[in-house]
Parts: sequence; C-alpha cells; structure tokens
Amino acid sequence: MISAAIQILQRHTNGAIRWPELRVGLQLGFLTAVELQSWLRVRGVSGPGAASLLALPPVDDGAFEGALREACFESEGRVPFPGDTAWQKAQDRWRLAWMRELLSQDHTPTTLARAVEALFDQLGCPEDMLSFLHPEPSWRRLPPRVDPHAATAFLGRASA
Repeated sequence: MISAAIQILQRHTNGAIRWPELRVGLQLGFLTAVELQSWLRVRGVSGPGAASLLALPPVDDGAFEGALREACFESEGRVPFPGDTAWQKAQDRWRLAWMRELLSQDHTPTTLARAVEALFDQLGCPEDMLSFLHPEPSWRRLPPRVDPHAATAFLGRASA
C-alpha cells in the first residue's frame, strides 16, 4: 500500500521520487518507517543499503536512520542533511506538493489558513511563500489569513 503522503508527492510534483525526498519525508513526519519500507518494496529497489533498510524492523530509531542514510548514499552518492541543497530541494518538493494538495481541497478561508500555517510550522516557510500567508498578531485573537489567488499564482510559477 502506498502512503497518502507519497501519493500527494507523486500527484503534485514532477519527476521520480528519490532517496532525498524519502529521507526528508521521514524526518519531517510525513512518512513513517512502515510507509517508507512498504513503498520501497513496491518499487523493488536493490542494493545492499536498501536490503539492510528493508530487513530492519520499521521503527524510527538510530539503526533505521543509519540504514536509510546508507541506502541514500548508495543510490545518490551523498546523503542530504538539513541545510544542504539536496535537502532544500526535497523539502521544496514536499512543500509545493502539500500546498497544491491543500488548494485542491474544499476549505473555508479559515481552515485553509490554519492548514497552511500548520504546514509552514512543520516544513518551514521560505520568504517567497510569505506573500500569501498573513498571520494575525496573537493579541488580536483572529485566525491567520491566506490569499488563495496569490498562493495559486505562486504555485503556477514554482517548479518541483
């Protein structure tokens, strides 16, 4: 069974899902170890690193993370870490996929703004995306606002 998060990434971004997206997805809480292993089994990955990863119990712990880094290095020639270019690109793909998913759903302005704010809390928010999220000061006790037209325009210009 393919996880909902991977389906969203496949549906809303271009190109194959690679090891950096899997590592970032696990680290940011979009994927569980079980979902990651299940998707890898469906894809039929090969190599000693992938075999080690698939042989481990699906527990998000140090051994699993180590095997994931090994499989990533084996396939990509490097391991993405927070702050490097590969990590940022994978993070952007997740961010854009989830934004497209949120905009494709039926939301009230308030629920959309809260969902976007929660996504940015989880994934971070680069400056270029600040243009469509307008949080209110806490003392006003108002929900954040999102400009769906600006978000849609941004996503039309973005590539992932």
